[in-house]
Amino acid sequence: MSDFWARMRLEILRSNGVEYQRLFETVMELSYPEKFRKVKPWGRKGDGGNDGYIPERGEYYQVYAPEELNRETIKFAIKKMKADVEKIKESWNESCEFKVFYAVINDKEQGFPKEIYTTLAKIKEDYKLEHADVFSSSSLHRLAMKLPASKLKTFLNVETPSYKKEMVIHNYLVRHLPLDQPGLFVTNLSANYIEADTLRDLRKIVGICNQQTYDIPGFKEAIEAMYPWILALEKHFMEFRYMEMGRRGYMVLKSWKKNEPYEMHENLQKEHDLWGENCSIICNNLCYTINQYIQLYREYINLEFLDGNFMLLEDETLPGELLNLLPNTND
Repeated sequence: MSDFWARMRLEILRSNGVEYQRLFETVMELSYPEKFRKVKPWGRKGDGGNDGYIPERGEYYQVYAPEELNRETIKFAIKKMKADVEKIKESWNESCEFKVFYAVINDKEQGFPKEIYTTLAKIKEDYKLEHADVFSSSSLHRLAMKLPASKLKTFLNVETPSYKKEMVIHNYLVRHLPLDQPGLFVTNLSANYIEADTLRDLRKIVGICNQQTYDIPGFKEAIEAMYPWILALEKHFMEFRYMEMGRRGYMVLKSWKKNEPYEMHENLQKEHDLWGENCSIICNNLCYTINQYIQLYREYINLEFLDGNFMLLEDETLPGELLNLLPNTND
């Protein structure tokens, strides 16, 4: 569990009333800069039932954060929802069409009774809204955790540990994993090709963690999960009898069409196709393990790593097993 995750959860659980409203407003302003507008009560009509909204979506938020949800506070929440929706319709709809309503309620991760949902369903129907729902404490937590580390550090006043040993390994991984052009890596493998430098760099990763221990839970395991797929990829190319060395890398072509008797072509085509299927499976599993590491690194060290991108996958049903493996045909 990262420091950010735990600290944000604590802030949400401990906040009530105005404090929770300020927390919600801050997360929304950081998540939707230049789009979310908070509303300050003013004059006889106050905020017109609106604690904040996103004009371009017609999306309105009303906050209610009691110390606890019980029979009385739930009853009040329902009464407040009905009243606020009517106020929004009267005070705001003309200047910004009322399309979506969120009842922002700090349920402190306890969930809501049926009456809350049925009331919102009735509001959606009566006011002909596109959507009406609760915005729970978990919703706020999930939204906050999408913020980049730089914003969370300032917002929560949290400093992450240095993780010196992890950073040494990470910097090495960044130099040797195909992270600069992940799409090209997958595209090349789809065409039965891999650059010699890429394969050599990947091979250097195997065994890098040695016997060291690390402060981030699962760090060593995440990297070691890559090893078998790196070795499988190397073996898959190096041991196939129709692998050819190009100017910059290794490729598997159909040279057997020129060099082998015609009556062998059907079986050789099946062998070629099976090699390609296994290459795709190895590629996808390797990308999957790399993505698991990327996700772990973001959680503990830098949420902005790779700008939120992952290695591309050809097959989203991963992880998978190799098909009936080809025999070593060099014998």
